[in-house]
Amino acid sequence: QYKNHYSDFLRFGVTMEKDYGEEFFKGCNQKGFDYYSGYISLRNTELFDALILGDYHVRFGQGLTVWSGFSFGKTPYVLDIMKSRTGFDEYSSANENQFFRGVAVSRTIGKAKVSAFFSKKLIDANLVGEGEERSFTSFQNSGYHRKLSEIEDKDAVLEKVTGGDVTFNLNRLKIGISGIRYSYGAKRLHDTTANNIHDFRGRENMNLGVHYQFQFGKFYFFGEESAAAGESFAFLNGVRGNIAKGVSLSLLHRYYQPEYTAVYSGAFSENSSAQNEEGWYLGLKTELVSDLTASMYVDVYRFPWLRFTVDAPSCGYEYLVDLNYSIGDKGRLSARLKNGMKGKNFTHKTSFINPVYDENKQSYRLHLNYKISERFLLRNRISMSRYVQKKVNDRGWMVFQDLRYSLKDSHLKFDFRYAVFNTDSYKTRIYAYEHDLLYAFSIPAYYSKGFRTYLTAHYNRKNF
Repeated sequence: QYKNHYSDFLRFGVTMEKDYGEEFFKGCNQKGFDYYSGYISLRNTELFDALILGDYHVRFGQGLTVWSGFSFGKTPYVLDIMKSRTGFDEYSSANENQFFRGVAVSRTIGKAKVSAFFSKKLIDANLVGEGEERSFTSFQNSGYHRKLSEIEDKDAVLEKVTGGDVTFNLNRLKIGISGIRYSYGAKRLHDTTANNIHDFRGRENMNLGVHYQFQFGKFYFFGEESAAAGESFAFLNGVRGNIAKGVSLSLLHRYYQPEYTAVYSGAFSENSSAQNEEGWYLGLKTELVSDLTASMYVDVYRFPWLRFTVDAPSCGYEYLVDLNYSIGDKGRLSARLKNGMKGKNFTHKTSFINPVYDENKQSYRLHLNYKISERFLLRNRISMSRYVQKKVNDRGWMVFQDLRYSLKDSHLKFDFRYAVFNTDSYKTRIYAYEHDLLYAFSIPAYYSKGFRTYLTAHYNRKNF
């Protein structure tokens, strides 16, 4: 990967990647890497705010109409539920499908910011049939092209996308309209089951939405209302602000019809997509005493229609309580409880309607960051998990010790971890962030029984 930023005016970059098992300068990859990506962008010129040629991300509103790339949902940062970074961004990830390829341009005209984009690229899909009867059953987003079946899915369908956004900045009010239309070189047809009868089918679809942000006193209101072809709708509205001294609140309501489909959507949801869901989210953060803060959220939701591995309409809830105590400039101690309940099939037989029972997931965590000296930093964590459904009662635990050592000049630092874990099943897996190599991202699932350790070195200088 190579990136170059020339001031704030010119940016360009290229990414080349192959996965383990993929051919390199032979077989189906005669030109070398399995995946190539690149971009060149100009910003803050007299003609436009941004112009990107190549690969890019599109993010508008609250993600209901169009939002590509990574999108956060519920996190321990309980107030951060509003999306604010919108527009076009250069794409430099190794994900081979979730981006746009073509041209994107935006310009401010008076109080309005006008954006437009066009994308045309081949995507991975399960292709069946020939000629006019050609169709595909599903999108393939793994990016792996190692065995014959995966190679056959590579670049199987042509995707064309056009869209845009117009947002007016009226002092305390920002309001805009965004739209997207996508079409494919083959029909999407897949085996119809009760849970997927509302999924996207055919060759094309479009979404049109209105989004807003409005400041009133100490409160910030935001939301987006979106529609898809076929008269289906999705709504998301929220507010955040200070309700008393040292007390902040966030509140969000969403309603996504089962029929609503948006291929490029990244809105707040319990589901993996903004579809078939209604819910209320309440977040609260307050300072209990000096140096001790409490963060908590409650999310209550329901699914009006069936879902994958859930053969009935269902509902659920989730809550989190997080206490943080600051130990001066030496470190921080935190304790966290997370609990959730929702319906899920107890068994999974494709030819039958399966019984649905509530599953309960619980997790507990105690974490300490402590700075021994300018060179030594310790991190300690104890995590426990529990999964209960009908007669299943699985448990798990994980303990890790982190040590960071920095040299006196701080140009070179080492990160070391030793973790021990024991869980009854994958259902009681425990996730933990790991310090990885430059540009790498790692949050693995610790499960089964064993240990895991790593040692990384990071060297940083002004010109290196």
